[in-house]
Amino acid sequence: MEKTLTFLLVWFLVSVRASGLLMMTPVFSGRTIPVPVRLCVALFMAYVVASHGAGEGAVLPQTLGHLVVVMVQELLVGLFIVTG
Repeated sequence: MEKTLTFLLVWFLVSVRASGLLMMTPVFSGRTIPVPVRLCVALFMAYVVASHGAGEGAVLPQTLGHLVVVMVQELLVGLFIVTG
């Protein structure tokens, strides 16, 4: 059970980063691709990354406040990857 919860938390955090990345990518940020499609692409990307061992050995957030801070960090990393 603990391994499943760890995977879901890692998957969630990776999906936050992927969402930030897709928000700023020129191909996905336009109106030609609907929001549900962008969301599905971000969730699929997060699943692929998380299932290949992302987060192994990482210190995962233990409190809600720490989770919010890590979510903001992941979103900013995703945004800054695109902007260079």
